[in-house]
Amino acid sequence: MALRCIVLCIAASLPGVTMACGAHAPRLEPWPSHSDGLWWVRGARGDADATNRGVVSNLLIVRDGQRVWAIGSGPSPAFGRALGCVVQRQTGRAITDVISPWPRPELVLGAAGLPRARHWAHADVAQAMRQQCARCVARLRQRLGAAAVDLGPVNRRVRVPERMLRGDRGELGPLRWWRLSRASDVPVTLWQVRRSGVMTAHGLLWAGDAPDLRDSRVDALRAATQQLALMARDATSLLGEQGEPARPAELEAHIGYWNALDAAVRSAQSRGDDATTVPTPLPGVDASRTKGTAHALNWQRAWRHAEDEALQPAANRPLRR
Repeated sequence: MALRCIVLCIAASLPGVTMACGAHAPRLEPWPSHSDGLWWVRGARGDADATNRGVVSNLLIVRDGQRVWAIGSGPSPAFGRALGCVVQRQTGRAITDVISPWPRPELVLGAAGLPRARHWAHADVAQAMRQQCARCVARLRQRLGAAAVDLGPVNRRVRVPERMLRGDRGELGPLRWWRLSRASDVPVTLWQVRRSGVMTAHGLLWAGDAPDLRDSRVDALRAATQQLALMARDATSLLGEQGEPARPAELEAHIGYWNALDAAVRSAQSRGDDATTVPTPLPGVDASRTKGTAHALNWQRAWRHAEDEALQPAANRPLRR
């Protein structure tokens, strides 16, 4: 076993392994703690474009006996095929199971390039994919530009998960899972490798950066992140949507960001400030989280939501925590 691990680790460091799977094949990185049988694929910061080819979500690969699990499959069938090739060459085994954690096209479209793998998702995630993926793929195709060739024909059908999970929590193979929500119509699932304590947090964690408010509201994401923080108390480390593997304490920084953003927006509106005046940094928030476009976009969305809330009758306003 030790010799096999050494051989695989050496193979993983060789550029030829990924080049043999195509010029745009991903690089499989051993998990930082050197846990045997765990790798991750790094997603680029920011949004999908022609340069990053849509690879903007982190993926986790788990080898468990004869099976290899991919938590996330990437942004396109072409990427899924390349991922399968890299995993086969570096681990000596094919991907047998693919999990779609939430209905984000950059995270789930690669499953079409892994047709022999079992495709798992929570039933609510699968339903959201059926309803949303067609228009999400159209938007992704526009953002990718010349790299949209990776998506294949315009009329290509999205591969929807065939194997469904139900309920709020459970176990699957070497994994525990929980279901949360980014918004009322956006389910997310979190996955923990039982033997190592490593946990994914797709859709809720952007380590070292501002989290993404797109398609949600501050109160919903704050509540979901607070729930995740409770679930992650025994986690050894977390892999979010983007950013490096992180300690569970990173979740407290996200909760602090949502609290500060909410307070700053409401204070600015009460003073009659202009919506385009974005405070950087926010009080109590590390300046690194408010320098990029993500924070500016969050400010605009939070401002609009607060205005909409102010116009609602008091009985219909969402509860603030």
